[in-house]
This record gives sequence, C-alpha cells and structure tokens, in this order.
Amino acid sequence: MATAMRRLQFMQRSFIVHHIRHNSVASAYLAPDSPEKQESLYPPIKPKYPPGQQWGSMTPDYAWLWHRRKEESIAIGDVRERTKALCEKEMNQLVYKVRDFYPRSLAYHKYVTKTRVVDGIPNVYQRFIDAAKVDALVARLTPIVSDIILMETDQLERKKYLQEGFFNYCTKQACLLVRNILGTLVTEMAAEFPHLQTAQYDENVTIAAFWDRHGFQRKSQVKHPKRTTMQEVNDKRISSSRGILDFILRSSKPLPVFVERDDALCKGSIPQLQPAAPMAYGQKEEKKAKRSVIAGHVYGDPCEFGLLSINETLWSRKLTKAYGEQHAKDNRLCQGIGSSFVWLVAQAYNQGFNTVIDLTYPLSTQTVLTDGKTWQFLFYQLNTLALWLDDEANSRVNICWRDEEKDLFVGIENGKVVGFNPDILRQLIMCLALAPADRPYSLQPTLPQNTDDPKDKTDFIPPKPVKVEVVKEIKYVV
Repeated sequence: MATAMRRLQFMQRSFIVHHIRHNSVASAYLAPDSPEKQESLYPPIKPKYPPGQQWGSMTPDYAWLWHRRKEESIAIGDVRERTKALCEKEMNQLVYKVRDFYPRSLAYHKYVTKTRVVDGIPNVYQRFIDAAKVDALVARLTPIVSDIILMETDQLERKKYLQEGFFNYCTKQACLLVRNILGTLVTEMAAEFPHLQTAQYDENVTIAAFWDRHGFQRKSQVKHPKRTTMQEVNDKRISSSRGILDFILRSSKPLPVFVERDDALCKGSIPQLQPAAPMAYGQKEEKKAKRSVIAGHVYGDPCEFGLLSINETLWSRKLTKAYGEQHAKDNRLCQGIGSSFVWLVAQAYNQGFNTVIDLTYPLSTQTVLTDGKTWQFLFYQLNTLALWLDDEANSRVNICWRDEEKDLFVGIENGKVVGFNPDILRQLIMCLALAPADRPYSLQPTLPQNTDDPKDKTDFIPPKPVKVEVVKEIKYVV
C-alpha cells in the first residue's frame, strides 16, 4: 500500500513539472501582448559569445573576458580615469621603438600597427584646396624659401654646435632650416587660411601610447565564475617607448577623413610575421611594466588634434653606412608609420577610445620626414584600435599613403640655390592649407553627455571663499 502511494505521488510531481515546462516553452511562441503569455520560470540562456560584434577564432571564455573589460571601461565616465584604469596594472609588454635601428624591420612595424602602405597621395587635397591659390603661393614663396636655404646652409656657421660634433651640427642645422621654413610659411599663409591663426605650434614633443596586437602567442589567466584557468591566447600588449616629434601643429578640430572606413581600401589583412617572434626583429620585452599615454599636450588643451608633424631623419645615416641605403629608407618609413600611429592612438585615448573600446570614426594626420634636403610626405589614417582581434573578426586596417623621397634643392653654387624643387614646397603648402573641420557626429560617443570637458572651461581662477567672522561684543557688569 505504501509503495503504491509513493508511486502515485511521483507520477503527480512528474505531471506537474512536465506541465510547467510545457507551458513555459509554449509561452515563448505566444505573441508579446497575448493574455496567455506567461513569465518563464528559467533565466535566459547565456549566448556562447558576447553579442554585438564578431570574435573570429577567439575562445568563448576569452571573448567574454574582453567583453567584460570593455563594459568596465565604458562604465568609467571620465577620460583620465578610464585611461588610468588601463595603465595601473603592471604586465609584460613589447616595447615599440618609433626610431628603429634594426634592419629588415619594416614588416614588423606594418604588422604591429596593422598598417597598409599605399603609394601616392590621397585625393583629399583635390577636394578641399583651390589649386590656383596654391600655385600663386608657390610662386610668391619660392624666392623667400630659397633665401632661407641659402642663409642656413651657406651663410651662417654656428660654431657652438660644431663643438658638439659634426653629426650634431648637421642635425641642428637641419632643424633650424625646417623651423625657419615652417614658421615663414605659417606666417605668410595665415591671412588666407584662418585655421593657422589658431593652431598651436610646438617643438620636441613627447608622445606615447599602448595597444594590444593579435598574432603573438602567450599564456594568460582567464577567469571563470567558479575558477581561473591558464589558456594559450594569441595577442600581446605593445607599449611605445616615448617618441619625439620635432615639430608639430595642432588644432581644436580634426582633419577631414581621407577615405571612408567602409571603403575597400580600409579592409583586408596584413601579412603574418615570418618568423613571428618579435625578438627576431630586434624588439625587446619589458617585465611587469606600466604604460602611459601622451598626446603631445596637457589633457584639456583645446588644440587636441594633430594637423602636421615633421621629424628629422639624419639618424638614419648610421643605417646607410652599416646596411645600405635601402635599409635606411625602409627604417625612415618605419619612423613615419610609428610616429603617426602612436600620435593618433594617443589622440583617440583623449576622446574616450582605447585598446578595448574601438574607434567609431577615423582620425587622420600628416607627417613629414626630412634631413633638411631630402623630404618625404606621409598621410596616415587610423581606422581601428581593436588590433587584438584577428582579421576575420576585424577586417579594418589602418592606411598610410607615402610619397617618394625628393630633394628640395641640389646644392649651393656661387651664393645661389641650385636645383630648387617647387613640388616639395607645393606639397608642404597643401599640407598647411588643409583645414580641419567639424564632424557631423559626436567625437566622444562613449562618454556621458554631461561630462565636463576641460577645454570648455572658462573659470580658470575660482572665486576665493570669504569667511565672515562676527565678533560679538561682551559687556561686563561690575
């Protein structure tokens, strides 16, 4: 009798559980506004991968780890605190050298920055600049620039720099030549191009940034809800050594977009390194190091976007002597790619983006490499910061257009400049004439709308609080 009662109770419980499960599953197929819709008794099933983007070959556990990092970073509403949270943790990282003296390292620089090099000049100058106005400026400024070249290379001899050695003398001479040419052009063009009147000019500026790059295997701790495991992951933290930009111009607005991010030119992949070990390219790893982000100015400066940077290349003469001109030429290109990329990454950090929060729009800059005589122009567009994703998950690449190296002049003969090349002057004028412009979208989409932007601050000297002291009169009665 007792056995029969237990069997009957078990059958009743089984029927109730089956009925509840049937109703909960069936209710999922009812219309949202159906009166028969019932609330599910089970929590929603966690998807295998985080929603909102592609993850490629990344394991689900590691993908959720990156997703959690992104959510934690977005939850921080202040730019400086957001960057500080990423910089606090000490970890092993590769040191990226903007000036690289190691030969055959061009493939490495392209890969770690995910940069596609394109020959030529972007057509943004034809779209935004009046060619007739540029030709008139070239005709008017050619004799002025020729006089500057003659003065700096032939008429003046600064003996105090010769005491530091001939190489340092040549470096100082090249920098003084570039400074005088750039200052003269900005002064002469400012009346016709108002953005030059408000641009900020600096020399010997420090830049630094960090990012993560796919393609370097390592062991990493991956935390689960109930345990922590060590997994083979395929990315590495890369931090740039503090680079120097010799001359820069900054503006409060970004440059126009050279090419849209959805263009076919901005999609593809960068060839995998062969061999993949960074030490094969003269790179080194730092143990338990902290990172920093420096965009060449104090945070809160209204001129926070780069217009133009100029870097001297006399350091590459050592490479020419040791390995030949082709290796020196490649490493000068590495310097252009690295300085442009690091500067733009630091600017992106100041807009609220970082290695876990990818860009939503491109950033552009113009870079000039010169030893005073030979000039090369680069035009860089940063399209993505999510370099820790593989090409299947993130097909965007960064673009670097390069013009050929050309001589500004051939030499000095009988007190005159011989072989002056107006094409170099024309391109430099076009770089200065390209005006920054407002974008039709928010430049800080990941930050709260009510965030206090330091560059909008007007009350720099807060009012001094005045404390009113009331002295009460005390009367004594004798």
